Parts: sequence; structure tokens; C-alpha cells
Amino acid sequence: MRIDVVDGTRLSDRDAGALVRDRWTQEGNRLRSPVLIRNVKHLGEPETWLETLSQGAGLEAMEYIGGNSPRKKLADAVYTSTEYPNRQTLSLHQELSYEVKVPQLLVFVCVDPPSTGGETPLCDASELLEALPRRIVSDFASRGVRYSQLLPHDGRRPGKTWMEQYQTDSRAECEAHLAKRKVSFLWEENGDLRIIRHRPGLRAHRETGSALWFNQADQWDPRMSMSERERNVFERMFGPNAIPHSVSYGDGEEIELHDLRQVRDLALNLAAKPKWARGDVIALDNQQHMHGRMPFEGNRRILVTMGDM
Repeated sequence: MRIDVVDGTRLSDRDAGALVRDRWTQEGNRLRSPVLIRNVKHLGEPETWLETLSQGAGLEAMEYIGGNSPRKKLADAVYTSTEYPNRQTLSLHQELSYEVKVPQLLVFVCVDPPSTGGETPLCDASELLEALPRRIVSDFASRGVRYSQLLPHDGRRPGKTWMEQYQTDSRAECEAHLAKRKVSFLWEENGDLRIIRHRPGLRAHRETGSALWFNQADQWDPRMSMSERERNVFERMFGPNAIPHSVSYGDGEEIELHDLRQVRDLALNLAAKPKWARGDVIALDNQQHMHGRMPFEGNRRILVTMGDM
């Protein structure tokens, strides 16, 4: 995986954004490779860095509505990159790949690098598609993916509440978000929200038309993050149908665990894993490029914004 590394010593936030905008335009409304800008001269408070950079890039930043990743909102369309426990590896994926519309561009900025680990691995979705066994690719291409999610109405169970995920306390507003995103849903008697998304396993890049590996099946399957014992304990505590999210082929058939592990491991093996330093900026094409997070120790503060150019 090639990364375009740029010395940003003489660049302000707005200048760094303009550099991303120029690369995006020159490369045909896309980024062929992720751009890593080192040592940008950020101005003001960290929460404002990405806002200024987005203005320089011409990015129409979007709110993270409908996403299942735990993160904190710090300013308009500026979020922490993820709140997953630091000992876990976050497998590689395109942001919001389970939605109908995904943001074109992701921009990360490093406020505080971790003492060890914590890299944001980056992988090309075309390279992963070519490297995967043809049988796995064929199955995902022909059968698609079915994402299931249970969003509780309060915080007594693990996982985001539906109010947190859709940033509203109104059922009507929540249903409006679901309709725009082509999501099937059911309100449980206790006020929980159960939703189902049917999505393709592969997509074509909007500009090049090239096929891309484009799903988060390995991340959504609870067998990948919980042992059988842990799942049994969870079901005894909260009930057999209370797993926050799960995944299958589009026809409802279970995906082989071995296949999901192959996808996860191969993406990590193909990925570049640049070390973060304070002030670094990474911009990536959210269709072409997948990202994740390695385990870490120490304080890690990486902020992210996303949207369309």
C-alpha cells in the first residue's frame, strides 16, 4: 500500500486543506493514494483544526448520523476517531460502508500520539479484492450482505441507543433518517429499535468504475470479537436476541468464520501502518481506501471529519 507523504512544516491548516483539494482535483475527483502531511502548523484549539482544514479543502463536512462506531462529537462534524477499547484491533473498512451513501473523503488529524501502537492502518480496497480467494469474492458479490442491529432505548445494555446513533429523541425524526438510508426497521414493545440493512458486498468506484471490496462483515460478526463463552454470558444476562449487531449473507445464511478471518487478516497484512506524530494529517478516498486502528498504550487523541468534495 503506497502512501503519499508530504512535508507540511510550512503549511497551515487551510494550506493543508488546499493541498488535499488540489490533489483530489488533479487525480480526477479522487485520491489514488492516501495523503499523509507531516508536521502541519495548526492554529487555535484542536477542535478547530479540522474545521479550518475542511474549509481549505472545500469539503462539505457531514454529521456522523447512523454510524455504529463509538465516538464523541467535539464540534460541527468533528469527532474522535473511535472510542473502541485500546487493547482491541479495529479491522479495516470504509467509513459507513453499510449505508447507501458514504462520505467521499475522510480527514484525520493527530492531536496526541500514543506512546506505543495506535497506528491507523491503510489498505487499498482494489488490492484486497485482487488478493482474496475467488470463492470468497464470488460469494459476497452474488449474495450481498445483511446487517442486523439492535439499538436499545436506554443505556442498560451495551451498544449505542437509537437516540445516540441518529442524534434525536424523536421517533419520527429517526424514521425519517431510516427512510433516507433504505433501512428496514421494527420498534420493539419495550422501545428498542431493530434495523436491517441489505447492502452489496462489492461496489464500483464512483469515478473509475473499478470494483472494490466494500463491506464490514468481519467487523459486524459477533464471533469475531466475542468468544463463545462471552456470547453465552451476554445472552444469559440480556436475552438471546440482544446482540447489538450481527451480519449474514443477504439471503440470511451464516458467513463462514474462516472466511471472515481471512478477510480481516489479509487486509491487515496488505496495510501500511504509518506512525502518528502530533500535527500529522491523513486524507483518504473513502471508497478506494480502507482504514482501521491498531491496539495502543498511552494517550491517543486522533480527530476525524468526513464528507463530500
